[in-house]
Amino acid sequence: MTPIEWTPKMLTHPAFDDEHRALVDMINQMEALYDGKKPSAEESVSAITKLLERMNSHTKNEEALMHKTAYTRLIPHKIEHDHFTAKLSDFCDDIKNGNATLCEESTLFIRTWLYDHIVSVDKLFAKWLNEKGLLQQTA
Repeated sequence: MTPIEWTPKMLTHPAFDDEHRALVDMINQMEALYDGKKPSAEESVSAITKLLERMNSHTKNEEALMHKTAYTRLIPHKIEHDHFTAKLSDFCDDIKNGNATLCEESTLFIRTWLYDHIVSVDKLFAKWLNEKGLLQQTA
C-alpha cells in the first residue's frame, strides 16, 4: 500500500497539525510491517497499542480545546473519537486472541478513517475557530 502523503489539504489547526502528522506517520509505519510478510501478533499489537496511545493523547488535547472554546459540535466530534478508539482497542484485543491479523484491509479502515476525519470533521472545527476569531488565539 502506498504510504499516506501529508498534504496541505490536511492542515487544520497549528496546535494539532503536528499531532495529525505523527498519527499519519504511525499508520505508515504500521502498514510497512506487513509489506511482503505477515507481522507477528506481538508486532501488530505493539503497533496498534502505540497508535491508540497517541490517538488518545491527541483526542484529549483536541477535546480540551473544544471545551475551552465552547465548540458547538463537541459532543458529536467526541463520539467519533470514542467510536474510532473503541474499534482500535477491539481490534487489538482480537489480534491478541488470535481472531484477527494486521493486514491491508484492517489498516485501510484505519487510514481512511483518520484521513477523512482530519479533512472533514477537524477542518470544521478549524473553520469554526477561524470564524469566531479564535484560530490564532488558540495556536
